[in-house]
Amino acid sequence: NASGDATFTVSLASAGTYTLVATDTASGAVLSTQAVTVAAASASSSTLAYTGADPLPILLGAGGLLVLGAGGVVVAKRRKTA
Repeated sequence: NASGDATFTVSLASAGTYTLVATDTASGAVLSTQAVTVAAASASSSTLAYTGADPLPILLGAGGLLVLGAGGVVVAKRRKTA
């Protein structure tokens, strides 16, 4: 751009050490060099790691409280009208 900043994306397919070189196209002068090390990809599985959390009891408890609360509202309205 006008201020001399350059932004680009590089995709490196293999692990290793690479040297990125910025060169002036008019003069061929090397403007900047940058060494980049790419680590080997770690083995991953298609499922998330098991953390030990089981949400079922919490969901059942919350559902039970919701039913009790709704029942309390119904009982209170019936007492009020009676």
